[in-house]
Amino acid sequence: MIFAQRQKSKGLNSPVIIGGIGGSGTRVLTEILQLFGFFLGKDLNIALDNESFTLLFKHPSWLHQNINNPEIISSRLSLFKKAMTCTQPFTKNELQTLDDITRIMAVNGHNLNNNEGYGEWAYYRKKKIMVESGFREGNYTGWGWKEPNSYLLLDHYPEVFPGFRYIHVIRHGLDMAFSKNQNQLYNWGGGVWGSLAKIGI
Repeated sequence: MIFAQRQKSKGLNSPVIIGGIGGSGTRVLTEILQLFGFFLGKDLNIALDNESFTLLFKHPSWLHQNINNPEIISSRLSLFKKAMTCTQPFTKNELQTLDDITRIMAVNGHNLNNNEGYGEWAYYRKKKIMVESGFREGNYTGWGWKEPNSYLLLDHYPEVFPGFRYIHVIRHGLDMAFSKNQNQLYNWGGGVWGSLAKIGI
C-alpha cells in the first residue's frame, strides 16, 4: 500500500498521523505501521487509538473556541510531542495545562453521546503521559499516532511537525451511516459547537 518498503522516517518532526471516522478501518493501518517498526505511543486502547492525544485534544468546546488560534493549538501539540518522544522535560506551564485538562476531562468525559473518558480514565491518562514513553529514535523506523479525531488539527500540524505525513481513512458512506459508532457525529456534528460553548463543556 503506501509503505511498500521499510524506510527510516525523516526525524522527530515527521510523524505519521492516521485519522478518519471512528470505525472506518484506521486500526488496520495502525497495525501495518507497527509491523514496519513505527512507535505509535505507550498508551493505546483496544482500537489502538492514542489515548494521550484523546486526553489533550478531544474537547469539543475548547477546540471550537481555539481552532483558529495557532499559538494555543501549537503549544498543546508541543506538549503532546514531548510526551511521545521524550525530547525535553515539561515546562511549569505545560504541567499546569495538563492538570487543567485532566480535571475538565474527569468531569465531562470525551464522548458526549455516552460520556466516556470521565473520572479515573482521565487521571490514568495523565499518569501515562508523565511516565517516559520509552521511545528512542534509533530503535524505530519512525513514530506517529492514530486517533480518528486527528483530522481536526490538520491545519496546525505544519507548525510543530513540518515534515508530517497524514493518512485519512474513508469507508463507504452507507457502512458509516448504519454503524453503531456515531461518536464523531455527536461530538463534532453541525450545530453542536455553539451550544456546547455556551454551557462550558
